[in-house]
Amino acid sequence: MTDIKPMKFMAHEKFSQYVMSEEAASCWANSFAESEIGEINLTGPKLSKLFQGFTTKALDIPFTSTSLKNHIPLFYQKLGSNKKLRLDLTFKDIKVLFGNFDTDLIFEYTMIMNWLPDDAGASTPGAKGTVGNKETIFYDEFKMVSTASLEVVDDVGYLNILNHKLDLNNKFA
Repeated sequence: MTDIKPMKFMAHEKFSQYVMSEEAASCWANSFAESEIGEINLTGPKLSKLFQGFTTKALDIPFTSTSLKNHIPLFYQKLGSNKKLRLDLTFKDIKVLFGNFDTDLIFEYTMIMNWLPDDAGASTPGAKGTVGNKETIFYDEFKMVSTASLEVVDDVGYLNILNHKLDLNNKFA
């Protein structure tokens, strides 16, 4: 516990404060990422539902080996035509920074991308020591940096994402 930095409080302000160190925020974010709700699973029906609010027409977004053929031909080559796909996004090694570089929050993390067929066997774990699942088609990890501003109004926090990009300053860039 010797690496925890002392925190500064805004004693002159007249509102309530929620105080959290960068280390505690990083720990919380990593715990969240490791939990069941820290995983994002994208399928055609979920993408349709996600973007339904932007249109009055019913959406049926195809998320198949054929619909992505021109962008990622690997899925079509490995699975054939019109196979439903699922993209699982998870996160690890999250570091949270407060008030640096003219922004309220900086998140440095690794985003894990796991592409699978959208079928019953896609959640079966792979062999011990392998990444992804038994049916993983494509797996990769990306170092990412996201910055955000945070405004609190009447005890409600409003997060505005300013940047969300690859961390090209790491040794694997």
